[in-house]
Amino acid sequence: MYPSQVARIVARWAPISVPVDGVTPGVNRYAFDPTVGPSYIWHGHMLDHEDNEMMRPYAPVSKR
Repeated sequence: MYPSQVARIVARWAPISVPVDGVTPGVNRYAFDPTVGPSYIWHGHMLDHEDNEMMRPYAPVSKR
């Protein structure tokens, strides 16, 4: 991306065993509750970033 560019990232938060039309917004299809933790990380694609604490936690929250 260039400076001042906007990007939209679309993520499917469901197991790969769930068909695409079997996903409903707000319905958890995992066997665990991702809003309780442990959270996820982003920017974790390079070992150098992990070594230099450049990864950030991502904790989904429930809108209920």
